[in-house]
Amino acid sequence: MKLIQGLICRSLSLTGMAILVGSLASCTPHNASGSAEAFPSVKDAQWEVLSDDLEIYGAQDMSVDDRYVYVLGKPVGGEVMIFEKSHPEKAPHIMVRRGQGPGEVVNASGVERGENPGEFLVFDVETGKMLRANAIADSVYPEAVFALPRNVLSGRRIRYLGQDRYLVQGNDLLTQPLSGRYFIVSGDTIECRYDNYPLDEDLWDLQLLHGHLAVSPDGRNFATGNVFGGLVEFFHINDTSITATGAVDLFPTLVSKQGWVYKPDDNALVGFVSMTADNQSVYGTFYGTPMDSITAGHIAKWDWSGKPIKLFNTDKRIHQIAVDPTDSQTIYGIISDEDKAGEQSIKLAKIVQ
Repeated sequence: MKLIQGLICRSLSLTGMAILVGSLASCTPHNASGSAEAFPSVKDAQWEVLSDDLEIYGAQDMSVDDRYVYVLGKPVGGEVMIFEKSHPEKAPHIMVRRGQGPGEVVNASGVERGENPGEFLVFDVETGKMLRANAIADSVYPEAVFALPRNVLSGRRIRYLGQDRYLVQGNDLLTQPLSGRYFIVSGDTIECRYDNYPLDEDLWDLQLLHGHLAVSPDGRNFATGNVFGGLVEFFHINDTSITATGAVDLFPTLVSKQGWVYKPDDNALVGFVSMTADNQSVYGTFYGTPMDSITAGHIAKWDWSGKPIKLFNTDKRIHQIAVDPTDSQTIYGIISDEDKAGEQSIKLAKIVQ
């Protein structure tokens, strides 16, 4: 693989570049079956179901704080489902309405816990605004606390870094020059940006390169994992730049060009459907099988340099995961559970490492 050069904030250290290239070059597994060989510890884990069926059409994101579990999806009547950790069996509270009025969202793409108890943030990809709500206060109309600057054309995901700083994952890879991959934004100011891609130029594609984001609670590190293919990248956020600190490639990215669009091959392996992190570790859930043969998901654990720690083989299909910030041994998830009649239902569950 050749490394595609781009603008990286103000600079990319030679050390960071060496780690990135070395990590990619040293990866030996070429399919999902070899993924376990990369981890010093492999564990079979069973999900503990916490809730009844969820009336939700697709869990897109989730987050956990000391009291609540927040799930972003499409429930009836709103965008965010809120579970109490102490009573997860209760029907969830639904907040943040869909619409184009004050405090409503058109198309939410992310939810995360806020700085204060019961606060959570929702990013509306359609308007480029971040909204803040409070589960305790039962806010009807969340307030907008951030909007993308005009010189950032679009954003697919945004994560709050603390101290009024935001990590923006760019949305437009089809323009030349590229409009940007990652930005650190404060107010209307772009503090830095990162535009490198550790894949061949033929694989520059929106679906392939914009993976799921995991940001450490201290706002100093983030990681991303590809949806198709087993590529995971690790980054450190400095005061004035973003530095690549490592990358792993568990299995190949298999795509072909159809007209002007790159699409996964029929035998392409499904990669990372959700990422989460604490200050010590990164977790990514992946399948490593073709789309038509997905059964149970795996959860991989690395440190922030990309060093493998543990692989969990689970017993259910996984839609989203979120590590508990108050108990790093607990991972919450949204899973598919099959009943005796063979019907699939969506449930809130957890795994204890």
